[in-house]
Amino acid sequence: MPSFVVATNFQFFGSLFPTERSTPKKLVQTVGKKKREDQILKRIFFIWIGPPTQRFEEDFDKLQQLGEPGQFGVTFRCRNKTSKTTYAVKILSKNRFYRIPVEHRNRFLRAMHDEIEILATLQHENIIKLEKVYEDKPYLYIVMEECTGGELFQRIVAREKYTESDAARVIKQLLSALKFMHEVHEIVHCDLKPDNILFLDKTENSLVKIIDFGMSKVLPRLQYLTHLCGTPYYTAPEIVAAKKYNHQADVWSVGVILYVMLFGYPPFYVDPQVYGKKERSAIYEKIKKGFFPKVRDTNKYGFGPWFPSHIPVSAAVKDLIAHLLAKDVTDRYSANEGLVHPWILNGGVMTEESVERPIIPKEMLTTLAKFSNTCQFKLVVVKLFRKEFQRMRPHHFNQLEKIFEKMDTDGDGIVSYEEFEKALSSIPQLPITNKEIRAMFKELNVSETKGIRFEDLLNAVVHDYLVACDERLYAAFAELDTDDDGCITVKELKDKLKELDPLGEWERACQLIEEQALDKGGMIDYEEFLVSLHPKFDEPPVWLPALHHMKSTKQQENEDEEEDKDKDKDKDKDKDKDKEKKEKTGKSEKKKEKKIRKARQARKTRKISWR
Repeated sequence: MPSFVVATNFQFFGSLFPTERSTPKKLVQTVGKKKREDQILKRIFFIWIGPPTQRFEEDFDKLQQLGEPGQFGVTFRCRNKTSKTTYAVKILSKNRFYRIPVEHRNRFLRAMHDEIEILATLQHENIIKLEKVYEDKPYLYIVMEECTGGELFQRIVAREKYTESDAARVIKQLLSALKFMHEVHEIVHCDLKPDNILFLDKTENSLVKIIDFGMSKVLPRLQYLTHLCGTPYYTAPEIVAAKKYNHQADVWSVGVILYVMLFGYPPFYVDPQVYGKKERSAIYEKIKKGFFPKVRDTNKYGFGPWFPSHIPVSAAVKDLIAHLLAKDVTDRYSANEGLVHPWILNGGVMTEESVERPIIPKEMLTTLAKFSNTCQFKLVVVKLFRKEFQRMRPHHFNQLEKIFEKMDTDGDGIVSYEEFEKALSSIPQLPITNKEIRAMFKELNVSETKGIRFEDLLNAVVHDYLVACDERLYAAFAELDTDDDGCITVKELKDKLKELDPLGEWERACQLIEEQALDKGGMIDYEEFLVSLHPKFDEPPVWLPALHHMKSTKQQENEDEEEDKDKDKDKDKDKDKDKEKKEKTGKSEKKKEKKIRKARQARKTRKISWR
């Protein structure tokens, strides 16, 4: 976790502004709201400032300026005086806060406080790392890791368009970061765009880092945001339509970014010279109409929210873009669904794999892990929607069949524990033990046979599909609630099971719903339905956090290199220490010899004087 310089008498992540109780009498007696706000602004440093002896200048040397100055400050390169590691520091001038109208000032300062808190929380290889925060009376210093590779926007402009393999590498990292933000910390970014994505270094295979969390919010499941936010070209239609929205809005932004990388322009582009001041509203009108996943003749239709005919791309990436830019939130991919799309898993190259890959993609591990503590009612509901999953996610279904075939090495239609363990051991740096693998195998083997059938694996994936989106869960409940009275009855479930007929298990299902019903009428309302299926009400398995924090091969290689460098530095330091020790020993011996010579000379002098 980042280390913070925080006053001992104030809590950094507490209230940003002093309460009336902690406010000096002089401040309480100030007349007028504006003066009171200004006094609070002047005193803001009392909340965050550290001990007077510990300042930014004591730990860091400020180097050259990076980029152009912003509205409130400038970013510089800085170097830690002890480790000699370089960072980027954003220095914000508090004097400039006075430019904000009083009615907006508190909201701005609160947003700045929230941004720092969110950055301190998120520890992921594809999210900018917050190192330290300092503050003195005139300035706020935010020290972050240094990214020298420039913005994604700059690379798109330089290249005009990306190849599919290069684009897949970037999009995979963005989706991985979003999955971590959405599932682990329930944070929505709200302003994803190429300008807010940096490369760690200048290499082609550099890690990417998401930055600028100024609009980000902590948004628990089953809750929504309503305020307009984001950059017009990358804003989701539910935000534009002034409807409630959640984490799925970030996924839409990733879809737009992927489109821009491949085609060189945004799908909802409007000519600013034509629309002038109405450019923003024109963009929003196009977004409201949605994306049309069809190839259209550029010469005839021009540029628009469709695939241009003059730039051919694979069918797989078109399928991914179409699902990332689905107007209906229930149809839109979640971050995890995007990660397990075949185009992402195959690195944007839809040919026979020439490189050896894990039997089970590591991105799929959390899906399997989340299908734990499975009650029979949850299992019945999941089975009801297996055909819908096959229809809505055909690529994922086909990918799952291929994965099962690889796992089932003897081809008997059942994956034994040995085959399951072998499949998981093919994943590099697997962070779970054999005991936890056996527990996962037991949870998946709901049929209690000799091993896992394809249907068992499918159940876990369909469950993840249903619970990935709150709107999707409600749609599932509404489909079962045929008379629209807000409750699922035994009769409704029986009729639905007969209609879908999943393995002819409707009689057992009716028995289970009677056991699950919490009232005497034998009915389940939406709240009880959520308790049974929603991950918010499930106790996750102990190994799930470790899977969320799995490192990529690239990050592991970087950390190994850094570790080797640190070892070399330690060796050099030991050599320097030995050298210094020898030098000190030599100096001390010389001093001793000098003292002895002086003492002998003094004795001679004394003898002479005595004579």
